[in-house]
Amino acid sequence: MYQENKEFTVYAIRRKNNWNVKNSKWNRKQGTKSRYAAFVQKCKEEKELKEKTQIYWDSVLPILQDTQAKLVDLGNPPSYKQTKENILYCVQLFSIASECQDKLDPELKMLPIAMKDTAKAFNNDLFYSGRHSVDELRNDSFYGKVPYWNTTDKGEAITIDNICFGPELGLPRKPASYWLKLSKKKRVYLEEQKTYAKGILSKTTTAWATDALVKVGINHFIRTAYQALTTELETLLG
Repeated sequence: MYQENKEFTVYAIRRKNNWNVKNSKWNRKQGTKSRYAAFVQKCKEEKELKEKTQIYWDSVLPILQDTQAKLVDLGNPPSYKQTKENILYCVQLFSIASECQDKLDPELKMLPIAMKDTAKAFNNDLFYSGRHSVDELRNDSFYGKVPYWNTTDKGEAITIDNICFGPELGLPRKPASYWLKLSKKKRVYLEEQKTYAKGILSKTTTAWATDALVKVGINHFIRTAYQALTTELETLLG
């Protein structure tokens, strides 16, 4: 009786071990199938994403082409000495950028990986050239937090009456139309700096307030924004 029980016990253990081995092989096969299924699913998702990206790119391509054409028509910014021309140019630049921003709602969202860095730079420059809320503030190196110049609403036409300057020079926030008509007797102090090999020479002068706005900020902005947007669009559009 003892011997029979012993043989039965050994047989049972062997059957159990054999099942474990088979089960282990079965698990490995299932794991392989599972990884393959995941690979197929990933390929499918990548294909769908690529198709969606292409559809999106086809939809925004006319917007970018139209923006590029308008910037080319606008041409290079005027000299900093042309005060009124600078202000009018800035208003036109805001109009072009804001229209593009409205249509993109408000930036590029899906592009091929090769365009990722350029698209990111374009979105950043479009942000600064586009619309902002009245509550949004930007950092000024001297006056701290100041309002953006373009605080228009989506779809609103850009004019000399809703683009405002002033706080960046410690002056009242007034529309471009105000500064264009401002008497040249309204003057402010300006500190001019020139860099030489031996150091920096500073001198204080007075300037027409509107002229000061152009020299201190507007001309630099329009030159930087125009160069950035045109270069980025040229790269995106090939």
